[in-house]
Amino acid sequence: MFKKLIVCAGLLLAAVACNSDNTNAEEMDPISLTAYNQILEYQKYVFTQAEKMKGADQTYKDTWKVMKPKVDKWTSEYAGKVDLKQHQWLEWWAITVSKKTLENPAELMKKSFENFLRTYKGKFPNTLPNKYDSKLANPVKHYVLGHAFQDLSENKDLDRFNMYINYYLNEPGFAFDFYYIFLQKVASTESSENWNVEELKGQIIAAAEKYGNFTPKLIETLKSYNADGSNPVIGVQGKSFVPFSGPDLDGNTISVSDYKGKVLLVDFWATWCGPCMKKVPELVALHNKYRDQGFEILGVSGDYEDEIDNVISTVEENGMSWPNIYDNGVKEAQTLNDVSYIPYTILLDKTGKARYFDLHGERLAGKIEELLAETEEQANNAKSEQKQERTDRRSTRTDR
Repeated sequence: MFKKLIVCAGLLLAAVACNSDNTNAEEMDPISLTAYNQILEYQKYVFTQAEKMKGADQTYKDTWKVMKPKVDKWTSEYAGKVDLKQHQWLEWWAITVSKKTLENPAELMKKSFENFLRTYKGKFPNTLPNKYDSKLANPVKHYVLGHAFQDLSENKDLDRFNMYINYYLNEPGFAFDFYYIFLQKVASTESSENWNVEELKGQIIAAAEKYGNFTPKLIETLKSYNADGSNPVIGVQGKSFVPFSGPDLDGNTISVSDYKGKVLLVDFWATWCGPCMKKVPELVALHNKYRDQGFEILGVSGDYEDEIDNVISTVEENGMSWPNIYDNGVKEAQTLNDVSYIPYTILLDKTGKARYFDLHGERLAGKIEELLAETEEQANNAKSEQKQERTDRRSTRTDR
């Protein structure tokens, strides 16, 4: 999960560059706006030139050398003069943009993050994203916290754990995936004299219940972690599927179980995700070709809170005529199915069982045709054979 989140962070940052024109810059104070625009320039340079140059260009290599004095200036001169949230996210974002030029960006991020918690003790700003900084802040927080949580659990550092709880997780509206990541890391460690895993898990869950606006199913996932970090109520990516329901774009509840008797493609996507939007014409073509034969698509939007108008307009403009679930940023379906990157698809047969994961192009079309041709009895038999194959593969690995 941790490595996937780091990959996801990179994809999300690329999405920021593609969406920078949508920034509501008027919401920023003048000093932060200047710094923000400077980072945008460097970010655009990195994402447009680095792949072509393959790291050979000296300016690209020296990105952090150029950005570090600016970061130091913001930290020393502007502390207390700008919005604290903007100030720190700008620093983290600069580090993230420059991370390929750094020997240990994870350590730098961790130190920056924890210094902020100590410096602004009792003054930590509300983390609810506004319209401009959700795209800026979310990938950075994934990167920062992923490394910080990993290091925390590996070292069984109770003092740092309490600092995280007191100054970060105990905040109204904090994103669920951070509770999820934090608890997963803690759950997978062993208890020691000063580090009681069950007590620590209880603190995390209590904070989530008190400060978060999460669904009962999401809270259940937190309570279900085993000592090895596994979770029986969450699907295993590429192997198992947890059915779900949620509100469509009109606010009506729609469920995966509504599609039994159909071949259903569940598509996890978001308007800010460039690869997702590139995949849309392929999905439209598949829907047009096979829907009269019993094929359906159910989209699951991963867009942020209060973005429904953008989701609706994107769906209409791109001819996405199938239903879409939008849960106002809660992302219950993604959590239940361990979907840590998008675009991601799950193909269900006529019995409602997941048969294929993360397929694209001709392979996806071929499997749709295969499942459309199956009878319900054949689908049940095929699913049993798949389970047996997985059991045999596990036995073979154990024997080795």
